[in-house]
Amino acid sequence: MTRFVTQLAAAAGLALMASTAWAQASLPVPGEVEGKVRYVFKQQQEVEMADGTMLSATSPQQLEQLQPGTSVKVLFVDDGRRKEIQSVEPLAQ
Repeated sequence: MTRFVTQLAAAAGLALMASTAWAQASLPVPGEVEGKVRYVFKQQQEVEMADGTMLSATSPQQLEQLQPGTSVKVLFVDDGRRKEIQSVEPLAQ
C-alpha cells in the first residue's frame, strides 16, 4: 500500500510540473523585427520579411502601408502558433 501511495504521489507531482511548464510555454512573447518587406499576402493578412519571418496582421489596415522593399520596424506578439503584428513603423531609407 505504501508503494502505491508513493507512486501515486510521484505521478501527481510529474503531472503538476508538466502542466506548469505547458502553461508557461503558452504565454505570448513580445518581439521586434527590423528589415525589408519581401511579400505582402493581403488575402491571408500576412507579411513575409526579407529574413523569412512570417507575420500575421490583426486588421487589413496594418498592411495598407506595406509594399515589397519597404523598410519597417514591426512589433509583434508570438503566441507559439503565429506572430501577430502589434505595430508597424516605416524606417527612413
